[in-house]
Amino acid sequence: MSRPLIVMLLVPILLTVATPLAQAKMATNSPAQPPSQNQSQSQNQNQKLQTLAAKKAYIRRVYYTTNQQLKNYRLTKKEDDANSSEGGEIKLYTQQGVLKKAEKHYFGETGNVLYEFYFDANQLVFVFEQTTTYNAPIYFDKPQDGLEAFDSKKSTIKENRYYFYDGRMIDWLDTHKQSVPSSSQRFKSKQQELLRAAIF
Repeated sequence: MSRPLIVMLLVPILLTVATPLAQAKMATNSPAQPPSQNQSQSQNQNQKLQTLAAKKAYIRRVYYTTNQQLKNYRLTKKEDDANSSEGGEIKLYTQQGVLKKAEKHYFGETGNVLYEFYFDANQLVFVFEQTTTYNAPIYFDKPQDGLEAFDSKKSTIKENRYYFYDGRMIDWLDTHKQSVPSSSQRFKSKQQELLRAAIF
């Protein structure tokens, strides 16, 4: 029998992400469509945005600017073997000592979990989560135990997107790209989980 994918969400080191997104992938993972060129990245700290649409537009600007400038940031890598059966990796992207993006990627025998954290002015603004489930354990080179042989092309992928503003989660698009009710306990628990996970 295969061991299950183990992704332990511990405080303060939780979650992970890996390789930088290529430009083609950015459109898929992004909070929405790219902003116009004349919009600045950071919000005016003295001007709080009021509507959800305005807040998400600001988050989109941070997302696109961060990924466009990724090659100019300092990259620090470290391993995290405590939270997954097959190991994990953490990548931190900083500019003059300020964290701009963090990636965590945890691997297991039956799948992997990828997280991307985006920051602006030292505050978390967006989290992208991608969970990949393999069709069979990675060591199944032939059918056994009622399962077919491992084939990465037969993996299933589920994605969640979390939007933050002023220290709070303002929207969560689930795997069906539907908003999870902010009044639900599920929403509140996820908010606290991700805020703890974003401490590096």
